[in-house]
Amino acid sequence: MTPLTPFEVFRTPIQIRRFTQGFYLNGIWQEGSQITLSAILITGNVVNITINGVALSPTTFTTSAAVTMALIQAKLLLQPNIQQVDISSDLKTITIIPLQPNLSVVSVFTVTGGASQPTITIVNSPFIIDATASVQPLGKDVKLVPEGRRDSAEFKFYTSTEIFGVTTQNPDQITVLKAPFTGIVYEVININDWQNNANFNIVNHYKFVALRLHPLPGVL
Repeated sequence: MTPLTPFEVFRTPIQIRRFTQGFYLNGIWQEGSQITLSAILITGNVVNITINGVALSPTTFTTSAAVTMALIQAKLLLQPNIQQVDISSDLKTITIIPLQPNLSVVSVFTVTGGASQPTITIVNSPFIIDATASVQPLGKDVKLVPEGRRDSAEFKFYTSTEIFGVTTQNPDQITVLKAPFTGIVYEVININDWQNNANFNIVNHYKFVALRLHPLPGVL
């Protein structure tokens, strides 16, 4: 095993929430889960779903693809903190919208049985990334605070995980998971590559500045 560098020894566990995998529903950008089937369900198919860590009872094809999708929709709507479940007109896409600030995370959606089974694509947004970072007071770093952000609670982080800031469509939000910052959530506003070797496309780690926002949309 490769030895840890001094930088890695002092890391704190963090959780990155990335909001770039959302989708449009009824013309509105949404966060939640979207399951896409390559083909409609057929006789003999059995669907197993796990959402937010809860395994639902299997759904067996009944009467038609439309009826079976309606059964799946009803089971999903019974789960806590689910606001809406939409079934596309072609019966191939299931869109789940949770009540904010809750998450909708579909970890399992499998189809077995029948003469054939569709392939499945699952998108969960925000996308959760477990990472580590060195968390430090901001000190005298020069930062550009976006307009409208007046919070003075800011920190600098060092991590080898690539992160997104306010120059992207949806900046990452960072939750610190260890004392003394446990549970504090920050939004990334400024990013710098450190020890970057452009000739070999190597970045040793990133330094980023993040502000604590009040309130943080979609986050407790």
